[in-house]
Amino acid sequence: MFVSRLQLVNFRNYQNQLVSFSPGKVLIYGANGQGKTNLLEAIYYLVIGKSFRGKDSSLIRFGAESFFLGAKITKDGQKITLGIEYSGKGKIFTKNGQKQKGFSYLLGSLKGVLFTPDEPVNFFGSPTNRRKSLDLFLAQTSKTYLLNLIYYNKVLANKNALLKQPGTTENIIDAWDYKLAEYGAEIIKEREKSLRVLNELLTELNDELKFLLGKITIDYKPQGTLEKESFYRFLKQRQGEERIKKFALFGPHRDDFRFYLNDKDLKVFGSQGQKKGVLLLFKLAQAVYMTKILGEKPVLLLDDLYSEFDSEKRRALEGFFLNFSEQVLITATDPGDLKNYDQAVLINDGLVL
Repeated sequence: MFVSRLQLVNFRNYQNQLVSFSPGKVLIYGANGQGKTNLLEAIYYLVIGKSFRGKDSSLIRFGAESFFLGAKITKDGQKITLGIEYSGKGKIFTKNGQKQKGFSYLLGSLKGVLFTPDEPVNFFGSPTNRRKSLDLFLAQTSKTYLLNLIYYNKVLANKNALLKQPGTTENIIDAWDYKLAEYGAEIIKEREKSLRVLNELLTELNDELKFLLGKITIDYKPQGTLEKESFYRFLKQRQGEERIKKFALFGPHRDDFRFYLNDKDLKVFGSQGQKKGVLLLFKLAQAVYMTKILGEKPVLLLDDLYSEFDSEKRRALEGFFLNFSEQVLITATDPGDLKNYDQAVLINDGLVL
């Protein structure tokens, strides 16, 4: 799949811009602050239904009251149009010109993997950010996972509200714990399976691209079990702690996973270069996963990639991208950063020249 056309109306510094893209390697270049990252943000917004770096209200161009993003996607020879409009009244989602009830009806129409230079700091910081990153990937690959996550979060919100209320009985908490266990066990199963496969793919990629010396492993630390009944017992045994704290302390909303290089925790011992390398490999492994497991090549969105890696790593990446993506959009300030590109797009002050 690839994005053949993108429209941005009152989005960030774009007033009304229509840009066409070719498949293959697309270089988006221009000076800093001209809107290159905004362009990738707009595409990824259509992938996940929200911004990866700001609140919706902050995305509206100064002086406007709403923004609109639209795209034409070419997927298996078929054309799909997607649209998202945001205003103070909320969001309107359209697919092929038809209004949809919510973003879940668009999700998966455009699959994408994003890498930004600021991401490693957040990713290796809080477990929340690592869970969010994994959830965004799995939501694209499995509608069942997305639904389990939505239901789990609704049940979790109800349980937390009840834990704050004095006089809530054990039987009531038990009922919500049983539902948490039902959805939570499925979430943990999918996370465990996908991280195991991603670890294998990441290792293969590192062997091929030679990004880091040594063995990379992912250690998943679930806060629950893979089976509903045992998960329910796990939660029931910990109700006392949760009543004291007045919120849910256990379940996949508290999961974590860590990356190790030669048995050393990268969050603690890794250099910035190692963290960037591992995160890029993790993102590329997601593209390989989508291609091999789902049979769909995602769009790769790589922001300022070549400023982050030396010439040797750049050369290794050059021949890799199109094996697992029909379209790679890479931003750069120097048009000489990317070799053998299929299209070059110059951005200047929110205009495509």
